[in-house]
Amino acid sequence: MNASLRILLCALALSCAGSVAAAERADCAALAATADGEPDFRPPLQAKVTGKGRLHFHNAPSAACRQKIFVIPGDALTVYKPYQGWVQVMYVSRAGKDFTGWVEEKRLAIEGAYGQDPAAAELPKDVVAFISRRDDCEHFLGEEPYDAERREYLAKTVRELCTGSNEELAALRGKYRNNEAVIQALSGYERIAE
Repeated sequence: MNASLRILLCALALSCAGSVAAAERADCAALAATADGEPDFRPPLQAKVTGKGRLHFHNAPSAACRQKIFVIPGDALTVYKPYQGWVQVMYVSRAGKDFTGWVEEKRLAIEGAYGQDPAAAELPKDVVAFISRRDDCEHFLGEEPYDAERREYLAKTVRELCTGSNEELAALRGKYRNNEAVIQALSGYERIAE
């Protein structure tokens, strides 16, 4: 094979490799844009890295979009949103620098909502559901109805969230009267005007 043909073939191979790399970057960018459209966890979740070895960050929720950044088992992450077996996370290093990317969800142990009292993660599900609904109820009870549309929205939302909550509070206090963590968690709630 003559030198000109070799040069031409090498140039063609490099061009194709560059095109494939550009296509992969474009696919990662498109996938990241699609995944970014998914709703976030509100509030974000706390998680610890589990398993063995490095857990690499990715630009998008795909193994093809791997970054050089990684975390190791035991590292704490903030989890923002899920997408098809992946989650978008942030890691803050000991030096205070933060890194954001996507990791495989199966390598994380979710510990609850960010900032949540660890004891709250151990509450029964019906108590956690009540607290969430009642907190939302009390929030909307305090909102201002600045126009007719807002007044109607608030009335409907308060009916949905607050109706029956006094009875539910009494029932949970009775059901868990011997559970100190539940009694403590419910201690700040009083009867409200439904």
